[in-house]
Amino acid sequence: MPQATLVREFEIIYARLALLVDPSPDFVERDITMAEIKAALVSGIKRVKRVLSTLLEAG
Repeated sequence: MPQATLVREFEIIYARLALLVDPSPDFVERDITMAEIKAALVSGIKRVKRVLSTLLEAG
């Protein structure tokens, strides 16, 4: 991961935030519909916005 090298080299504060919208078949025993993926994405984006807002307010 080249970002990690740059972060260490320049002593940058760095965090990664991921959003899972389509789980692995290993964890779900049925097909996932596009509607479920879209619902997970919409819900996840709301959570991401809350997380980012909280982090930005904390400064």
